[in-house]
Amino acid sequence: MRTIVLVALLLLLCYSSFWAIMTVAQGMRVRPMVQYGNCQECGRGTLVARFTFERYRGWGFFVRTSTMAGHFCADCADRLRSEALAHTLRYGWFSPYFAYTQPLALINDFVARRRIRKLRDRPSGRTPPELFKG
Repeated sequence: MRTIVLVALLLLLCYSSFWAIMTVAQGMRVRPMVQYGNCQECGRGTLVARFTFERYRGWGFFVRTSTMAGHFCADCADRLRSEALAHTLRYGWFSPYFAYTQPLALINDFVARRRIRKLRDRPSGRTPPELFKG
């Protein structure tokens, strides 16, 4: 009986790990280009890239996910990334699915941090003013 329970837990862990890896791989497959535009958070005209940040909150046997997606500058993207990770680490433990949501949040945070660093390292140059007339 004990062996059956251990095998079932191992299969559940492998299944959830597989879907976590597939979710991250699907998110990394679509690589939007960096472009000049207005940040959706602060409205500043600069280099922006598309980011998606997810916040997880455990509610008993349920997990609530809220998503913030859009074109953000490096400063706003870094702030939103930190807020989403802090929210997930603070409230994501109150569900049995935290073994799935916490590693996924850490992987998404690592990927977003790398993309933000690459966005900051790009030379911004001079922004043509005709792109940002409102």
